[in-house]
Amino acid sequence: MLINNKEEFAKYIPTVGGYNPDPNNTDWDKLSPFVQEAELFLQTELLGIDLYNLIAATTDMQLKNAACTVVACMAYNGAIPYVDLIQTPNGFGVVSNTNQAPASKERVDRLNEWTKIRASEATDALITLIFQNAEYNAEWKKFGLYDYYTECLFMTAASLKRYCKRDALRYNLDELHPVFMAYQEKISRMISHEYMNDIIVKRRDASLTIEDIAMIRTLMTIMGMLYRNDDNAAYKLLETVVNTMVASLDKYPVYANSQAYRIKISDKYENKKSDPTFFF
Repeated sequence: MLINNKEEFAKYIPTVGGYNPDPNNTDWDKLSPFVQEAELFLQTELLGIDLYNLIAATTDMQLKNAACTVVACMAYNGAIPYVDLIQTPNGFGVVSNTNQAPASKERVDRLNEWTKIRASEATDALITLIFQNAEYNAEWKKFGLYDYYTECLFMTAASLKRYCKRDALRYNLDELHPVFMAYQEKISRMISHEYMNDIIVKRRDASLTIEDIAMIRTLMTIMGMLYRNDDNAAYKLLETVVNTMVASLDKYPVYANSQAYRIKISDKYENKKSDPTFFF
């Protein structure tokens, strides 16, 4: 386990540790199952076992702290509904004594929301750290869901906040993944599927050019417009993007050799529904 006792857990969730009605059942005993569940999520749903094992053994504390924060926040969020409850023969009771009273529903809800937000931000940070390091990224590539997490131009909730949804969290990326992939398919008809695939692959391999980086930012802007149903503005900006590539083909060789470009320069080109490059 990345986190092995209550003291380590408290480094990431400082509010942990209060009342303990059973001296034979420690606070850590109550939290441990949720930590195991969160770490299992990292192994099977987010990172894969190879990268998880690398993180567990690494001396890179920045990477390990990011992973531990994700685990702690996910575990605490899962444990919150249970930590102040005890089961009795007559049903559930709320733990309390003369010095401590149960927190209000509003305060518990705020804590619950805080752990969700922090887990989202920590997951973003973890993915960013992994992507910046060739060794970590290579281990992540062994995981079956690697392509899923890296095929969309929006890889983090932070990027989704900038272009689409101001209160976005990680679960919004999963919720909207099919929508954004459909947007990318539409965009690919004009910038070419070859070039869209090229920038995704080069981002995975940390080999993006300056033009590619600028392109990704512009395409995320276009996807934000599509998300807000501003199709006309999205199409106009995409036309500008294509014209920019046509004017500097030496900087966009993959596009220059694509079917979309051959259709673009055709004398008969129009944005018709029958054309493979049709946008709307």
